[in-house]
Amino acid sequence: MIAQTTPTIEAPRPPELPPPRRFPLVATIAPLVVSFVLFAVTRSAYTLVFAALGPVVGVASTADAALSRRRASRRETARFTADAIRVDAAIEDAHTAERRLAGGELPSLRELLEAPEKIARHWRGDPARDVVIRLGIGAVSSAVGYNGAVDRHPASLGQPRTPDPSVEATLANLRDRAGTLHDAPILGTVESGIGIAGRPVPVEAAARAVILQLAATLSPTDWSLTIPVDSAASWLGLLPHRVLNSSNSSAVRFTSSGRSVDVVTAASVTALPREVDVALELRADGTVLRDGVIIQAEFLGAAEAAVGAAALAGLAERLGVRQLVGSAMPDRVGFGEIQDASDDRAAELTGLAAVVGIGFDGPVSLDLVADGPHAVVGGTTGSGKSELLLSWVLGIAARRAPSVVTFLFVDFKGGASFGSLLDLPHSVGLLTDLDAEQPLRALASLGAELRYRERLLAAHALRSVDQTASPPFPRLVVVVDEYAALLESFPSLHALFADIAARGRSLGVHLVLCTQRPTGVVRDGILANCPMRVSLRVTSAADSTAVIGTSAAAELPARPRGRALLSLAGGLPVPFQVARCSSDDVAGVVERWADSPRPRAPWLPPLDSHITLTELGARELGARELDSSDSDDGITFALADLPDDQAQRPARYRPREHGSLLVVGTAGSGKSGVLAALAAAASSIEVVRVSSSLPCVWDALAEVVTGGGHAPRVLLFDDLDAIISACPDGYQSALIDLATRALREGPAAGTWCVLTAQRVAGAMHSLSALCGGTLVLRMPNRTEYVLAGGESATFVQNLPPGAGHLLGRRIQVAVAPAVPPPTAGPRVMEIDPTSAPIVGVSSHPERFASTLRVLAPDRRVVVLAPVGFRDSPGELTVSRGGQPPIVIADPDGWQSQWAVFGSLQRESTVLFDGVSLAEFRTLTRSRDLPPPFAAGERTLWAATPEKEFGRARLVRPRI
Repeated sequence: MIAQTTPTIEAPRPPELPPPRRFPLVATIAPLVVSFVLFAVTRSAYTLVFAALGPVVGVASTADAALSRRRASRRETARFTADAIRVDAAIEDAHTAERRLAGGELPSLRELLEAPEKIARHWRGDPARDVVIRLGIGAVSSAVGYNGAVDRHPASLGQPRTPDPSVEATLANLRDRAGTLHDAPILGTVESGIGIAGRPVPVEAAARAVILQLAATLSPTDWSLTIPVDSAASWLGLLPHRVLNSSNSSAVRFTSSGRSVDVVTAASVTALPREVDVALELRADGTVLRDGVIIQAEFLGAAEAAVGAAALAGLAERLGVRQLVGSAMPDRVGFGEIQDASDDRAAELTGLAAVVGIGFDGPVSLDLVADGPHAVVGGTTGSGKSELLLSWVLGIAARRAPSVVTFLFVDFKGGASFGSLLDLPHSVGLLTDLDAEQPLRALASLGAELRYRERLLAAHALRSVDQTASPPFPRLVVVVDEYAALLESFPSLHALFADIAARGRSLGVHLVLCTQRPTGVVRDGILANCPMRVSLRVTSAADSTAVIGTSAAAELPARPRGRALLSLAGGLPVPFQVARCSSDDVAGVVERWADSPRPRAPWLPPLDSHITLTELGARELGARELDSSDSDDGITFALADLPDDQAQRPARYRPREHGSLLVVGTAGSGKSGVLAALAAAASSIEVVRVSSSLPCVWDALAEVVTGGGHAPRVLLFDDLDAIISACPDGYQSALIDLATRALREGPAAGTWCVLTAQRVAGAMHSLSALCGGTLVLRMPNRTEYVLAGGESATFVQNLPPGAGHLLGRRIQVAVAPAVPPPTAGPRVMEIDPTSAPIVGVSSHPERFASTLRVLAPDRRVVVLAPVGFRDSPGELTVSRGGQPPIVIADPDGWQSQWAVFGSLQRESTVLFDGVSLAEFRTLTRSRDLPPPFAAGERTLWAATPEKEFGRARLVRPRI
């Protein structure tokens, strides 16, 4: 009976005392002898005093030894007592563990009455397992190991052992306690029946205890109860088992699948039927002798039995366990079988009713109209959830045309669940987690679908779709598999589902939300509108309670697959077996409605990745666009997807309303295509493409800052971030300042800018704040996308070129031929060296002088030598042909002749050839920057006497 050997316990060590000390006779006599010897030698009476020391020392030593032994005795006794208490507690703990092991998982009768929940695990076991009950309690040999001799004190210092009755009694008592397990549960395995014999009153009380134990062990799902017709035990009718009456037997019989267990009573053992394999004979003291063990039987009064039976019935109700024995619920049901059943009940199927399986009382149907409007389905992987959804959808579609009901499938575990249903004419689409963009726009269109249906109902003077037998639109059933995964990917959709749950009934929109772990996923606002609850097997009681209000779904067996519990409006769960569909079943329904037209989808197809300006112009121009303005001064350059309006309309860039525009996208995302579309689209506003060279960009921005009268225009700058990054030293901050002023001051002068960049970082971050709108194209990752101004929820990894988000809307930019930049280069001053008064500053004076001599052969060109002029200084004022000479020197030479340079600068145009920016600013003594040149191009600046700076170009004289 003991299931497992318990640990070995060491006996307490008995008290150990030092032996009694003898009187020190030698120590006492020695001082007497010494005293008499001293007296004989000295004849001094004082030496006789030493004779008294011997007896005093002897008496003192003896007394000290006695006190030490008494203290040691008290210490050892206290230690032994504490050890004995500790060992006694260890024995009790070991015996408690033994009792628990001996009792297995069977609760005692008292535990069963006080906490019937402890028996729930027995009800979900295999009905073919052995039937084991507690026959009572008794004293059996304990398996606790006990080490220690207890007969005598141990020997000390060679002294013989002496008995100590109190220690010996304590040790003997511990040894006896360790060897015997009192109140041990005595179990018995019952194959066919248990018989109890003895006097009628105790026998009936013991039989009640046995029957209640069997009822707590044998599940009402698998076992029924048969009682004699003349039985006076009315409490048996309170048990959750199906109770039948029999006139052929006087036994109380539990029956399951051809197996039975009887409980029989008799006056003597010989009167018990021979079929019972456990026979108990009650003695006068209420004990039973079985296999040499005296068992104290358990007894139960009629009132206590009624309380226990009612407790088991209440537990079965909470767990959703019904009397299922003898029902027709099979382990497997085909869709064709339930269709045959629905044919017999066709007149009863109204609304969206569909037979989805077989219960204990026959076919089970689900009706989202009558019992909905929405449903929650829970079930772990492999429980049969997908089969339920397939059978449910197919059952609805089998009897209703696409003009009556449509289905939208949302599968966030790859799309495999509903792939076979897409051929149904009722299907309006399948959304999966494989497409990062489509689910969000399609589900957002459902909000527009609600508004669309509201308008149609209002046009027909209806408040609800239920008010008419011919509604202006079909009902829409949205079936969501893995609802938790959907919300994890798109948390913002919770508000949409809450809105559909609240308004869906009157508008004919129904939700079927399925999830593996319902706890905390489906919020109360949605659950309140989902009175239809279905749960297949789940892994925890909390998940079961979240769906059907009880933990019964956690007790469902893993086999057969497809066992489910249905709860309507908070009622008791009703079990049923889900039907399974085959490909032939799906094909049959598809063929039935093959000639039916496809219903209107609640959303438009995704934007085409290739839209031409011609196609864009053919769209309805008067429709509401990306914004609410009706002005016509915009530039139509893209197509906008408006799922909230179930529409796709031309998108316009309206500079007066949107301000300057920033276009951000990674390489190959279509930034240049945006500029091409803006430049090629018809518009009342002038659109100017600015060359991507630094000089052209500088001049264009400088022109915006300096102002000037011109018609409204839009300047297009491509890759401005790259241009800023490539600026030579001294120009980067100046270019940023120019761009900042152009963005800030340009709109007042009728000029707006469209800038493209790969990232919003560094200088582009401050410039983006001055742009009224941002078009975010494809970005390398979500972080860059959000930094560019996009919303995290709308990020898509692989957008096609030209696809992006503008003002919160998804757009596709039209494809347009590339517009070449203007052929005119940056602005330059044309200098005629034949007539203009010129002073030259060159990093290569001789080379520059040679160039000027070729262009102006009639003018004298003088080069300032490092140590002075090669000609006399007076010759500087002498002219040939009435023209003063052109004087050239390097920057250091002019700085050495500063007075001469200042005098010439006031009357001449100074040409700076190939000098650095620092040398230019030193000689001009100006903080203003001259306009930049392209990288690698030799600089040639001109400074007029009026302190105007610009690029210069030497030209030949016109003839």
